[in-house]
This record gives sequence, C-alpha cells and structure tokens, in this order.
Amino acid sequence: MAHVGKPLNKDYKFVELINPIFKKSDRKLEANITVKYLDTVTNMTQLSQYQLILKKTADNWMIESGI
Repeated sequence: MAHVGKPLNKDYKFVELINPIFKKSDRKLEANITVKYLDTVTNMTQLSQYQLILKKTADNWMIESGI
C-alpha cells in the first residue's frame, strides 16, 4: 500500500468513480479506484487513486486498510 499523505484542505466536489477494479478473496475485497473530483475554486479536475482492502461484516463492507 502507498503512504497516505496529509489532507489537502481543498474544496473538492465528488464527480465520479473511474473504472473501479475489484478482486475478491474469501470475505475480503481489494478495490483499486480512481476518483474524479472538481476543485470548486479553480474549476479544474483532480484525479485521486486509492487502493483499499474491504472486509465483509454482517451487512456491510467496511474499509480495513488503505485510508
């Protein structure tokens, strides 16, 4: 997993998920996700990539690591 940096403290608006890739193993799910945001100050697009490990609980998927 990549090191997670400090928050940017910017006013980003979520736009969409771009081509998420999921791999399932037992009760865990690895998710490679690119998220598209709009910087509301500059009106520029910001893309952020995340690698998450999700774990199935009783009724939900919870982030186990990656943030």
